[in-house]
Amino acid sequence: MFHAVTGKPHPARPAPPSRRRDPAEIRRRDNLLHERARRRAEELTQLQRG
Repeated sequence: MFHAVTGKPHPARPAPPSRRRDPAEIRRRDNLLHERARRRAEELTQLQRG
């Protein structure tokens, strides 16, 4: 309601989390995603072979 009336965010609303990520965290997440994709590709290949 405060925003609708004033056009500003409510002063008690928490600030959004920072969008900046630690480069080490980005690498870690990318490595996990690549590993998951590699394992899934292996599973699919095994399923196709029978």
